[in-house]
Amino acid sequence: MCEKIKFPVNAYLDYSGSDWKCSRGFKKVDNICSKINVPANAYLTEWHTSWECDRGFRQVDDKCAEINIPSNAYLTTRGKNWECNRGFQKKDKQCEIINVPTHGYLTDESYGLGWKCNRGYSKSRDTCIKIKIPTNGYLTNDSTGWDCNRGYYKENDNCQIINLPENAHLDYSGNDWDCNSPRIKRYEKCVN
Repeated sequence: MCEKIKFPVNAYLDYSGSDWKCSRGFKKVDNICSKINVPANAYLTEWHTSWECDRGFRQVDDKCAEINIPSNAYLTTRGKNWECNRGFQKKDKQCEIINVPTHGYLTDESYGLGWKCNRGYSKSRDTCIKIKIPTNGYLTNDSTGWDCNRGYYKENDNCQIINLPENAHLDYSGNDWDCNSPRIKRYEKCVN
C-alpha cells in the first residue's frame, strides 16, 4: 500500500518524489519550514537556506553592519573587509602612508615596513645606507651585502688574501683552503 507523503506549509516534494524540501526563504526546523529572517543589506544564499551580507557589509550577530572604509583604502574582492592602497599600511583602523627612504622601494608585503633598500644599500633604522665594499670584495644578496673574491677571506670590514701553505689549494668556496691528499690540515699547515 502506498502512503501519501505529508509535508508542511512552505514545502514541496523533492526531485525523488519520496521526500520534501522547504521552499526558497524557509529552512527545515523540527519537520516544519521556518521562515529565514534576512536582515537589511543581506540576501539569501545560493542554496536558499541561509543568508549573507551584501558587499560592503559584514555580519554582526543577526544583522549586517556597514564596513567603515578609511581614507586610502578599498574593499577586498569579496567585499567583506578592506585593505590599504599601495603605499599605505594598516595602523589601528586607518591607513598610514609608508615613508620610503631615499634608495628604497615599496614592497608588496603586508607585514613589516612595507619597503626594502635598493641593491647596494642596507637598512639602518628608517634609512638606506650605501654598503661599503672593500678592496677585493663584491656585492651580494646576503645580509652583509658583500663577500670577498676567490682567494680572499673576510676579516672585519676587509678582504684579506689567503696565504696557502705548502701542499695546499683553495677549497670549493674560494674563501679558505684544504690540504692536497693524503695530507691533512693541522695548525695552519698540511701534514702527513
